[in-house]
Amino acid sequence: MFFVSLPVQVFSQNDLNIPQLSIKTQSYFHNPDTGSFIYRNAKVEWEGITVESTEIHYHPETNRLTAKGYVRVTEGEIVAVMDELEINVKDGTGIFRDTIVYDASNKAYMTAKEVRRVGPNQYVAQTCTFTTCNPKSPAWQITGSEVNYYTQNFSSSRSSILKVGGIPVFYFPYLAWPTVKQRQSGFLPPEYLIVRSSLTKWDLGYRIGIPYFWAIDPEQDLTLTYDWVERRGPGLRFDYQYAWTEGVRGEIKYQEYFERGPRDPENESGSLSADEIESSELHPQRFKFQFNHNQQLDGRSRLIASALVYSDSQFQKEYELIENPAPNTAQNFSANINRQFPKGSISLSATQTRVFSELALLNRKIDLTQVQYLPALTFQFSDAFWRSGKSTLSGSIDGSVIRYYRVQGYNGEGIVATPSFNFQFPIFQLFNTSFNIGKRVSSFKVRDPDVPGSDDEYGFEILDGKAEINTTLS
Repeated sequence: MFFVSLPVQVFSQNDLNIPQLSIKTQSYFHNPDTGSFIYRNAKVEWEGITVESTEIHYHPETNRLTAKGYVRVTEGEIVAVMDELEINVKDGTGIFRDTIVYDASNKAYMTAKEVRRVGPNQYVAQTCTFTTCNPKSPAWQITGSEVNYYTQNFSSSRSSILKVGGIPVFYFPYLAWPTVKQRQSGFLPPEYLIVRSSLTKWDLGYRIGIPYFWAIDPEQDLTLTYDWVERRGPGLRFDYQYAWTEGVRGEIKYQEYFERGPRDPENESGSLSADEIESSELHPQRFKFQFNHNQQLDGRSRLIASALVYSDSQFQKEYELIENPAPNTAQNFSANINRQFPKGSISLSATQTRVFSELALLNRKIDLTQVQYLPALTFQFSDAFWRSGKSTLSGSIDGSVIRYYRVQGYNGEGIVATPSFNFQFPIFQLFNTSFNIGKRVSSFKVRDPDVPGSDDEYGFEILDGKAEINTTLS
Protein backbone atom coordinates (compact mmCIF):
# COMPACT_ATOMS: atom_id res chain seq x y z
CA MET A 1 0.00 0.00 0.00
CA PHE A 2 1.12 3.59 -0.48
CA PHE A 3 0.30 7.09 0.70
CA VAL A 4 0.56 10.36 -1.26
CA SER A 5 0.50 13.74 0.55
CA LEU A 6 0.78 16.20 -2.35
CA PRO A 7 -2.16 18.18 -3.81
CA VAL A 8 -3.17 16.23 -6.93
CA GLN A 9 -5.95 15.95 -9.49
CA VAL A 10 -6.88 12.44 -10.60
CA PHE A 11 -9.20 11.02 -13.27
CA SER A 12 -10.59 7.59 -12.51
CA GLN A 13 -12.44 5.22 -14.87
CA ASN A 14 -12.55 1.42 -14.61
CA ASP A 15 -14.64 0.65 -17.70
CA LEU A 16 -16.75 2.38 -20.29
CA ASN A 17 -19.99 1.88 -18.31
CA ILE A 18 -18.71 3.88 -15.34
CA PRO A 19 -18.56 7.69 -15.54
CA GLN A 20 -15.15 9.32 -15.37
CA LEU A 21 -14.44 10.83 -11.96
CA SER A 22 -12.56 14.10 -11.59
CA ILE A 23 -10.87 14.06 -8.17
CA LYS A 24 -9.10 17.00 -6.55
CA THR A 25 -7.45 16.12 -3.24
CA GLN A 26 -4.80 17.33 -0.85
CA SER A 27 -3.63 13.75 -0.26
CA TYR A 28 -4.82 10.20 -0.84
CA PHE A 29 -4.19 6.65 0.39
CA HIS A 30 -4.57 3.48 -1.69
CA ASN A 31 -5.09 0.01 -0.22
CA PRO A 32 -4.06 -2.56 -2.88
CA ASP A 33 -5.63 -5.41 -0.89
CA THR A 34 -9.15 -3.96 -1.07
CA GLY A 35 -8.58 -1.72 -4.09
CA SER A 36 -10.14 1.23 -2.21
CA PHE A 37 -8.96 4.84 -2.07
CA ILE A 38 -9.15 7.43 0.72
CA TYR A 39 -9.07 11.09 -0.35
CA ARG A 40 -8.60 13.83 2.26
CA ASN A 41 -9.87 17.42 1.82
CA ALA A 42 -11.18 16.31 -1.54
CA LYS A 43 -13.68 17.16 -4.26
CA VAL A 44 -15.07 14.48 -6.57
CA GLU A 45 -17.07 15.41 -9.70
CA TRP A 46 -18.97 13.33 -12.27
CA GLU A 47 -21.99 13.87 -14.50
CA GLY A 48 -23.10 17.13 -12.86
CA ILE A 49 -22.67 15.89 -9.29
CA THR A 50 -20.02 17.32 -6.94
CA VAL A 51 -19.08 15.77 -3.58
CA GLU A 52 -16.84 17.67 -1.16
CA SER A 53 -15.65 16.36 2.20
CA THR A 54 -12.75 16.24 4.61
CA GLU A 55 -12.50 12.50 3.87
CA ILE A 56 -13.94 10.56 0.93
CA HIS A 57 -13.71 6.78 0.45
CA TYR A 58 -14.01 5.33 -3.06
CA HIS A 59 -14.48 1.61 -3.72
CA PRO A 60 -13.98 0.98 -7.48
CA GLU A 61 -15.07 -2.66 -7.29
CA THR A 62 -18.57 -1.72 -6.10
CA ASN A 63 -18.65 1.79 -7.66
CA ARG A 64 -19.45 3.07 -4.18
CA LEU A 65 -18.36 6.43 -2.78
CA THR A 66 -18.78 7.18 0.94
CA ALA A 67 -17.99 10.15 3.16
CA LYS A 68 -18.43 11.15 6.81
CA GLY A 69 -18.01 14.30 8.88
CA TYR A 70 -18.67 17.46 6.93
CA VAL A 71 -20.07 16.43 3.54
CA ARG A 72 -21.45 18.71 0.82
CA VAL A 73 -23.19 17.52 -2.35
CA THR A 74 -24.11 19.87 -5.22
CA GLU A 75 -26.32 18.95 -8.18
CA GLY A 76 -27.57 21.82 -10.33
CA GLU A 77 -29.38 24.22 -7.99
CA ILE A 78 -29.58 21.59 -5.21
CA VAL A 79 -27.07 21.90 -2.37
CA ALA A 80 -27.09 19.31 0.43
CA VAL A 81 -25.02 19.33 3.61
CA MET A 82 -24.95 16.13 5.67
CA ASP A 83 -23.10 14.06 8.26
CA GLU A 84 -22.84 10.91 6.17
CA LEU A 85 -23.04 10.04 2.46
CA GLU A 86 -23.18 6.81 0.49
CA ILE A 87 -23.66 6.99 -3.29
CA ASN A 88 -23.20 4.73 -6.30
CA VAL A 89 -21.30 6.65 -8.97
CA LYS A 90 -22.55 4.32 -11.72
CA ASP A 91 -26.32 4.67 -11.32
CA GLY A 92 -26.41 7.77 -9.09
CA THR A 93 -28.49 6.22 -6.31
CA GLY A 94 -27.45 7.10 -2.79
CA ILE A 95 -28.31 7.93 0.80
CA PHE A 96 -27.81 11.24 2.65
CA ARG A 97 -28.03 10.94 6.44
CA ASP A 98 -28.79 13.80 8.87
CA THR A 99 -29.00 16.29 6.05
CA ILE A 100 -30.27 19.73 5.08
CA VAL A 101 -31.12 20.10 1.38
CA TYR A 102 -31.46 23.57 -0.17
CA ASP A 103 -33.12 24.12 -3.55
CA ALA A 104 -31.95 27.50 -4.87
CA SER A 105 -34.54 27.48 -7.67
CA ASN A 106 -37.41 28.04 -5.21
CA LYS A 107 -35.43 28.95 -2.06
CA ALA A 108 -36.73 25.96 -0.10
CA TYR A 109 -35.07 23.92 2.66
CA MET A 110 -35.68 20.24 3.41
CA THR A 111 -34.32 18.74 6.64
CA ALA A 112 -34.39 14.96 7.16
CA LYS A 113 -32.84 12.07 9.03
CA GLU A 114 -32.43 10.27 5.73
CA VAL A 115 -32.74 11.30 2.09
CA ARG A 116 -32.45 8.81 -0.77
CA ARG A 117 -31.34 9.97 -4.20
CA VAL A 118 -33.29 7.69 -6.52
CA GLY A 119 -32.42 9.39 -9.80
CA PRO A 120 -31.39 12.67 -11.42
CA ASN A 121 -33.04 15.55 -9.53
CA GLN A 122 -35.28 13.12 -7.61
CA TYR A 123 -35.12 12.56 -3.85
CA VAL A 124 -37.19 10.68 -1.26
CA ALA A 125 -36.92 11.94 2.33
CA GLN A 126 -37.98 10.13 5.50
CA THR A 127 -39.13 12.02 8.64
CA CYS A 128 -38.71 15.33 6.87
CA THR A 129 -39.48 19.04 7.35
CA PHE A 130 -39.97 21.49 4.49
CA THR A 131 -39.85 25.31 4.70
CA THR A 132 -38.80 28.44 2.82
CA CYS A 133 -37.65 30.05 6.09
CA ASN A 134 -34.38 29.63 7.97
CA PRO A 135 -34.52 25.90 8.88
CA LYS A 136 -32.96 26.58 12.29
CA SER A 137 -35.79 28.92 13.36
CA PRO A 138 -38.63 28.65 10.81
CA ALA A 139 -41.76 30.79 11.14
CA TRP A 140 -43.57 27.91 9.45
CA GLN A 141 -42.74 24.41 8.30
CA ILE A 142 -44.40 21.29 6.94
CA THR A 143 -43.44 17.97 8.51
CA GLY A 144 -44.12 14.74 6.66
CA SER A 145 -43.47 11.06 7.17
CA GLU A 146 -42.29 10.83 3.57
CA VAL A 147 -41.55 13.51 0.99
CA ASN A 148 -41.00 12.83 -2.72
CA TYR A 149 -39.01 15.79 -3.99
CA TYR A 150 -38.51 16.40 -7.72
CA THR A 151 -36.53 19.51 -8.63
CA GLN A 152 -37.99 21.54 -11.50
CA ASN A 153 -41.06 19.34 -11.44
CA PHE A 154 -43.62 18.42 -8.79
CA SER A 155 -43.21 17.27 -5.19
CA SER A 156 -45.53 15.59 -2.71
CA SER A 157 -45.74 14.67 0.96
CA ARG A 158 -47.78 12.12 2.92
CA SER A 159 -49.16 12.48 6.45
CA SER A 160 -48.12 16.13 6.62
CA ILE A 161 -48.64 18.68 9.38
CA LEU A 162 -48.37 22.45 8.93
CA LYS A 163 -46.68 24.04 11.94
CA VAL A 164 -46.67 27.78 12.58
CA GLY A 165 -44.28 28.98 15.23
CA GLY A 166 -43.78 25.34 16.21
CA ILE A 167 -47.52 24.84 16.83
CA PRO A 168 -49.39 22.22 14.71
CA VAL A 169 -52.17 23.99 12.79
CA PHE A 170 -53.37 21.76 9.92
CA TYR A 171 -53.09 18.09 8.96
CA PHE A 172 -52.85 16.99 5.31
CA PRO A 173 -53.10 13.27 4.43
CA TYR A 174 -51.56 14.20 1.09
CA LEU A 175 -49.95 17.45 -0.04
CA ALA A 176 -48.43 18.40 -3.40
CA TRP A 177 -46.65 21.53 -4.63
CA PRO A 178 -44.63 22.67 -7.67
CA THR A 179 -40.85 23.03 -7.49
CA VAL A 180 -40.41 24.79 -10.82
CA LYS A 181 -39.84 28.40 -11.84
CA GLN A 182 -42.44 28.16 -14.58
CA ARG A 183 -46.19 28.01 -13.92
CA GLN A 184 -47.43 24.70 -12.54
CA SER A 185 -50.40 23.75 -10.37
CA GLY A 186 -49.87 22.98 -6.70
CA PHE A 187 -49.73 24.40 -3.18
CA LEU A 188 -47.57 27.47 -2.68
CA PRO A 189 -45.61 28.21 0.52
CA PRO A 190 -47.94 29.14 3.41
CA GLU A 191 -48.27 32.76 4.51
CA TYR A 192 -47.89 33.72 8.15
CA LEU A 193 -48.30 37.05 9.93
CA ILE A 194 -48.96 38.30 13.47
CA VAL A 195 -50.96 41.51 13.96
CA ARG A 196 -51.18 42.77 17.54
CA SER A 197 -52.85 45.93 18.83
CA SER A 198 -54.06 47.29 22.17
CA LEU A 199 -57.37 48.13 20.44
CA THR A 200 -59.65 45.14 19.96
CA LYS A 201 -60.86 46.28 16.55
CA TRP A 202 -57.31 46.16 15.14
CA ASP A 203 -56.07 43.10 17.07
CA LEU A 204 -56.15 40.15 14.65
CA GLY A 205 -53.68 37.78 16.31
CA TYR A 206 -51.92 35.38 13.98
CA ARG A 207 -52.94 35.08 10.32
CA ILE A 208 -52.28 31.98 8.24
CA GLY A 209 -52.83 31.66 4.50
CA ILE A 210 -52.64 28.41 2.53
CA PRO A 211 -52.56 29.25 -1.21
CA TYR A 212 -53.20 26.78 -4.02
CA PHE A 213 -52.13 27.74 -7.53
CA TRP A 214 -54.02 26.28 -10.50
CA ALA A 215 -52.35 26.72 -13.90
CA ILE A 216 -55.56 26.38 -15.93
CA ASP A 217 -53.76 26.76 -19.24
CA PRO A 218 -50.99 28.99 -20.67
CA GLU A 219 -53.43 31.92 -20.93
CA GLN A 220 -55.02 31.88 -17.46
CA ASP A 221 -54.45 30.80 -13.88
CA LEU A 222 -56.25 30.88 -10.54
CA THR A 223 -54.91 31.15 -6.99
CA LEU A 224 -57.25 30.13 -4.16
CA THR A 225 -56.11 30.95 -0.63
CA TYR A 226 -57.71 29.74 2.57
CA ASP A 227 -57.11 32.21 5.41
CA TRP A 228 -57.42 31.75 9.13
CA VAL A 229 -57.40 34.84 11.36
CA GLU A 230 -57.06 33.98 15.05
CA ARG A 231 -59.42 36.62 16.44
CA ARG A 232 -61.79 36.80 13.47
CA GLY A 233 -62.28 33.45 11.81
CA PRO A 234 -61.85 31.98 8.32
CA GLY A 235 -61.43 33.81 5.05
CA LEU A 236 -61.13 33.05 1.35
CA ARG A 237 -59.15 34.78 -1.39
CA PHE A 238 -59.69 34.36 -5.13
CA ASP A 239 -57.14 35.66 -7.67
CA TYR A 240 -57.83 34.98 -11.35
CA GLN A 241 -55.43 36.27 -14.02
CA TYR A 242 -55.88 36.00 -17.75
CA ALA A 243 -54.23 36.80 -21.08
CA TRP A 244 -56.78 35.25 -23.41
CA THR A 245 -55.36 36.60 -26.66
CA GLU A 246 -52.46 38.77 -27.73
CA GLY A 247 -53.01 42.30 -26.45
CA VAL A 248 -55.58 41.26 -23.83
CA ARG A 249 -54.72 40.79 -20.16
CA GLY A 250 -56.36 41.36 -16.82
CA GLU A 251 -57.20 40.09 -13.36
CA ILE A 252 -60.17 39.56 -11.05
CA LYS A 253 -59.60 39.43 -7.30
CA TYR A 254 -62.06 38.81 -4.49
CA GLN A 255 -61.51 38.22 -0.81
CA GLU A 256 -63.95 37.81 2.05
CA TYR A 257 -63.67 37.14 5.78
CA PHE A 258 -66.40 35.30 7.67
CA GLU A 259 -66.10 36.77 11.14
CA ARG A 260 -67.34 34.72 14.09
CA GLY A 261 -68.29 37.31 16.67
CA PRO A 262 -70.31 40.55 16.63
CA ARG A 263 -68.59 43.92 16.30
CA ASP A 264 -68.51 46.58 19.00
CA PRO A 265 -71.02 49.41 18.35
CA GLU A 266 -69.53 51.52 21.16
CA ASN A 267 -66.14 51.78 19.43
CA GLU A 268 -66.88 51.17 15.75
CA SER A 269 -69.86 53.41 14.99
CA GLY A 270 -67.94 56.66 14.47
CA SER A 271 -70.20 59.71 14.52
CA LEU A 272 -73.28 57.50 14.93
CA SER A 273 -74.45 56.57 18.39
CA ALA A 274 -74.44 52.90 19.40
CA ASP A 275 -78.26 53.05 19.72
CA GLU A 276 -78.56 53.78 15.99
CA ILE A 277 -76.96 50.45 15.07
CA GLU A 278 -79.35 47.53 14.63
CA SER A 279 -78.35 44.15 16.07
CA SER A 280 -78.47 42.69 12.54
CA GLU A 281 -75.70 45.14 11.54
CA LEU A 282 -73.23 43.81 14.12
CA HIS A 283 -72.21 40.98 11.76
CA PRO A 284 -71.27 43.00 8.65
CA GLN A 285 -70.06 41.38 5.46
CA ARG A 286 -66.31 42.00 5.03
CA PHE A 287 -65.01 41.82 1.46
CA LYS A 288 -62.93 43.44 -1.27
CA PHE A 289 -63.44 43.16 -5.04
CA GLN A 290 -60.91 44.27 -7.64
CA PHE A 291 -60.97 44.10 -11.45
CA ASN A 292 -58.40 45.30 -14.00
CA HIS A 293 -58.63 44.85 -17.76
CA ASN A 294 -56.21 46.04 -20.47
CA GLN A 295 -57.05 45.39 -24.12
CA GLN A 296 -55.53 46.53 -27.38
CA LEU A 297 -58.44 47.27 -29.74
CA ASP A 298 -56.32 47.75 -32.85
CA GLY A 299 -52.85 48.93 -33.81
CA ARG A 300 -53.48 52.41 -32.38
CA SER A 301 -56.25 52.05 -29.79
CA ARG A 302 -56.36 50.61 -26.28
CA LEU A 303 -59.10 50.08 -23.68
CA ILE A 304 -58.33 50.11 -19.95
CA ALA A 305 -61.06 49.40 -17.39
CA SER A 306 -60.91 48.89 -13.63
CA ALA A 307 -63.14 48.48 -10.59
CA LEU A 308 -62.44 48.52 -6.86
CA VAL A 309 -65.05 47.93 -4.14
CA TYR A 310 -64.62 47.74 -0.36
CA SER A 311 -67.36 46.54 1.96
CA ASP A 312 -66.54 49.05 4.69
CA SER A 313 -64.18 51.81 5.77
CA GLN A 314 -62.08 49.64 8.12
CA PHE A 315 -61.14 46.88 5.67
CA GLN A 316 -58.00 48.57 4.33
CA LYS A 317 -56.56 49.27 7.77
CA GLU A 318 -57.74 46.08 9.43
CA TYR A 319 -56.93 43.43 6.82
CA GLU A 320 -54.52 45.17 4.43
CA LEU A 321 -52.60 46.95 7.21
CA ILE A 322 -52.78 50.36 5.51
CA GLU A 323 -52.31 52.72 8.45
CA ASN A 324 -54.04 55.77 6.94
CA PRO A 325 -56.18 54.83 3.92
CA ALA A 326 -56.25 57.82 1.59
CA PRO A 327 -58.65 57.83 -0.01
CA ASN A 328 -60.82 55.53 2.10
CA THR A 329 -62.42 54.07 -1.00
CA ALA A 330 -65.91 52.62 -1.05
CA GLN A 331 -66.13 52.26 -4.83
CA ASN A 332 -64.02 53.26 -7.79
CA PHE A 333 -64.95 52.50 -11.38
CA SER A 334 -63.03 53.79 -14.39
CA ALA A 335 -62.78 53.25 -18.13
CA ASN A 336 -60.36 54.80 -20.60
CA ILE A 337 -60.08 54.55 -24.39
CA ASN A 338 -56.89 55.93 -25.93
CA ARG A 339 -56.25 56.52 -29.63
CA GLN A 340 -52.73 57.13 -30.89
CA PHE A 341 -51.98 59.29 -33.94
CA PRO A 342 -48.65 59.92 -35.72
CA LYS A 343 -48.22 63.24 -33.86
CA GLY A 344 -50.33 62.83 -30.73
CA SER A 345 -53.14 61.04 -28.94
CA ILE A 346 -56.69 61.47 -27.65
CA SER A 347 -58.18 59.77 -24.58
CA LEU A 348 -61.79 59.52 -23.49
CA SER A 349 -62.24 58.52 -19.85
CA ALA A 350 -64.95 58.24 -17.24
CA THR A 351 -64.50 57.75 -13.49
CA GLN A 352 -66.92 57.24 -10.63
CA THR A 353 -65.50 57.43 -7.11
CA ARG A 354 -67.26 57.07 -3.78
CA VAL A 355 -65.40 57.60 -0.49
CA PHE A 356 -66.49 56.67 3.03
CA SER A 357 -67.21 59.66 5.24
CA GLU A 358 -65.17 58.32 8.19
CA LEU A 359 -63.10 55.40 9.46
CA ALA A 360 -65.87 53.47 11.26
CA LEU A 361 -66.89 49.92 10.39
CA LEU A 362 -70.56 50.27 11.36
CA ASN A 363 -71.02 53.64 9.65
CA ARG A 364 -71.04 53.10 5.89
CA LYS A 365 -72.14 56.59 4.93
CA ILE A 366 -70.55 58.08 1.82
CA ASP A 367 -68.94 61.53 1.73
CA LEU A 368 -71.32 63.29 -0.66
CA THR A 369 -69.05 66.35 -1.01
CA GLN A 370 -66.39 64.37 -2.89
CA VAL A 371 -66.29 64.46 -6.69
CA GLN A 372 -68.08 61.26 -7.69
CA TYR A 373 -68.38 61.39 -11.48
CA LEU A 374 -65.66 62.72 -13.79
CA PRO A 375 -65.94 62.16 -17.56
CA ALA A 376 -63.07 63.77 -19.46
CA LEU A 377 -61.56 64.11 -22.92
CA THR A 378 -57.80 64.69 -22.94
CA PHE A 379 -55.52 65.33 -25.90
CA GLN A 380 -51.89 66.04 -26.75
CA PHE A 381 -50.23 66.81 -30.08
CA SER A 382 -46.77 68.02 -31.10
CA ASP A 383 -44.87 68.69 -34.32
CA ALA A 384 -41.53 70.07 -35.48
CA PHE A 385 -41.97 73.16 -37.68
CA TRP A 386 -38.32 73.63 -38.65
CA ARG A 387 -35.08 71.64 -38.47
CA SER A 388 -31.52 72.55 -39.42
CA GLY A 389 -28.70 70.34 -38.23
CA LYS A 390 -29.13 70.02 -34.48
CA SER A 391 -31.45 73.03 -34.25
CA THR A 392 -35.20 72.42 -33.94
CA LEU A 393 -38.28 74.59 -33.56
CA SER A 394 -41.33 72.64 -32.42
CA GLY A 395 -44.78 73.29 -31.05
CA SER A 396 -47.22 71.32 -28.93
CA ILE A 397 -50.65 71.57 -27.39
CA ASP A 398 -52.26 69.50 -24.66
CA GLY A 399 -55.40 69.88 -22.63
CA SER A 400 -58.68 68.41 -21.46
CA VAL A 401 -62.42 68.90 -21.41
CA ILE A 402 -64.05 67.71 -18.17
CA ARG A 403 -67.44 67.39 -16.51
CA TYR A 404 -67.49 66.77 -12.76
CA TYR A 405 -70.37 66.04 -10.42
CA ARG A 406 -71.03 65.98 -6.65
CA VAL A 407 -74.20 64.97 -4.80
CA GLN A 408 -73.64 67.91 -2.45
CA GLY A 409 -71.71 70.99 -3.52
CA TYR A 410 -70.65 72.55 -6.77
CA ASN A 411 -70.80 70.75 -10.12
CA GLY A 412 -69.40 72.07 -13.35
CA GLU A 413 -67.62 71.85 -16.67
CA GLY A 414 -64.20 73.03 -17.64
CA ILE A 415 -61.75 73.25 -20.48
CA VAL A 416 -57.98 73.53 -20.13
CA ALA A 417 -55.47 73.97 -22.97
CA THR A 418 -51.73 74.63 -22.97
CA PRO A 419 -50.08 75.58 -26.28
CA SER A 420 -46.28 75.90 -26.18
CA PHE A 421 -43.23 76.39 -28.40
CA ASN A 422 -39.76 74.96 -27.93
CA PHE A 423 -36.51 76.03 -29.62
CA GLN A 424 -33.38 73.89 -29.26
CA PHE A 425 -29.94 74.73 -30.69
CA PRO A 426 -26.25 74.03 -29.93
CA ILE A 427 -23.63 76.61 -28.88
CA PHE A 428 -19.96 76.09 -29.89
CA GLN A 429 -20.65 72.36 -30.28
CA LEU A 430 -20.28 72.05 -26.49
CA PHE A 431 -23.60 73.19 -25.08
CA ASN A 432 -27.21 72.38 -25.86
CA THR A 433 -29.62 75.27 -25.33
CA SER A 434 -33.39 75.06 -25.01
CA PHE A 435 -36.03 77.80 -24.74
CA ASN A 436 -39.63 76.89 -23.97
CA ILE A 437 -42.60 79.25 -23.72
CA GLY A 438 -46.22 78.28 -23.18
CA LYS A 439 -49.55 79.61 -22.01
CA ARG A 440 -52.07 77.68 -19.91
CA VAL A 441 -55.65 78.80 -20.56
CA SER A 442 -58.59 77.47 -18.55
CA SER A 443 -62.28 78.25 -18.28
CA PHE A 444 -64.87 76.78 -15.87
CA LYS A 445 -68.61 76.99 -15.33
CA VAL A 446 -69.87 75.90 -11.90
CA ARG A 447 -73.17 75.70 -10.02
CA ASP A 448 -74.69 74.22 -6.87
CA PRO A 449 -78.09 72.68 -7.72
CA ASP A 450 -79.24 73.20 -4.11
CA VAL A 451 -78.41 76.93 -4.10
CA PRO A 452 -80.48 79.11 -6.49
CA GLY A 453 -78.44 81.70 -8.38
CA SER A 454 -75.12 80.02 -7.64
CA ASP A 455 -74.05 79.84 -11.28
CA ASP A 456 -70.57 81.23 -11.80
CA GLU A 457 -67.81 81.37 -14.40
CA TYR A 458 -64.08 81.81 -13.91
CA GLY A 459 -60.85 81.15 -15.75
CA PHE A 460 -57.08 81.51 -15.67
CA GLU A 461 -54.32 82.46 -18.10
CA ILE A 462 -50.85 81.49 -16.94
CA LEU A 463 -47.75 82.29 -19.01
CA ASP A 464 -44.83 79.94 -18.47
CA GLY A 465 -41.26 80.15 -19.75
CA LYS A 466 -38.15 78.07 -19.22
CA ALA A 467 -34.55 78.18 -20.48
CA GLU A 468 -31.89 75.47 -20.14
CA ILE A 469 -28.22 75.17 -21.03
CA ASN A 470 -26.58 71.78 -20.53
CA THR A 471 -23.49 69.90 -21.58
CA THR A 472 -21.91 66.48 -21.21
CA LEU A 473 -18.44 66.00 -19.76
CA SER A 474 -16.46 62.91 -20.67
